[in-house]
Amino acid sequence: MNIPDLDPKALQRLMKVGGKKQLDTETQLIKDDGSMRLKEWAAAGDLREAQAAARALKASAAKLGLAALEDLCDQVLEAEAWPLDPAMVESARGALQRGLKLLDQQRSLL
Repeated sequence: MNIPDLDPKALQRLMKVGGKKQLDTETQLIKDDGSMRLKEWAAAGDLREAQAAARALKASAAKLGLAALEDLCDQVLEAEAWPLDPAMVESARGALQRGLKLLDQQRSLL
């Protein structure tokens, strides 16, 4: 299944509730926090630690409509076996970067 990096409907919901200010706040939060959560995920010593990092990252991703990143976080949260595929962290890092770029593009149109 091909999941988009940015879900425009989720972004519209955020804008409807909080406007540009909320978008800017949530975007800054994931910019500040996202890399740290990915590092925690990559350095996790067990499934519980990886899932804690993914859970925190998913919350921010969901608010902003970063669908591909949210899906990767869901995969970690649904995992039952350790270790996880290390490529998942790199995929999540790429999804975060692409999503942030799309958010910046959308913000410039507002």
